[in-house]
Amino acid sequence: MEVKLEQEKILLGQLPGLSLKIVELAKSRGRITITEIVVLTEANRNTMKKHLEALVNDKHLIKYGVGKGTWYAVV
Repeated sequence: MEVKLEQEKILLGQLPGLSLKIVELAKSRGRITITEIVVLTEANRNTMKKHLEALVNDKHLIKYGVGKGTWYAVV
């Protein structure tokens, strides 16, 4: 368990600041939508989509749903 936590810290340390903030928000809320992230971070929606896509591809987040019903959670 301790090794896994250390690996997670290393991986999260390599993320851009905005991506790290997204992961932290998803962890604290359990699940989060693009709209919630945009409101909380005041970041551009298209920028947010690119960060979310990278986080899903790198298996930091899981994407549920499609379209307006899409939400994200930590793996």
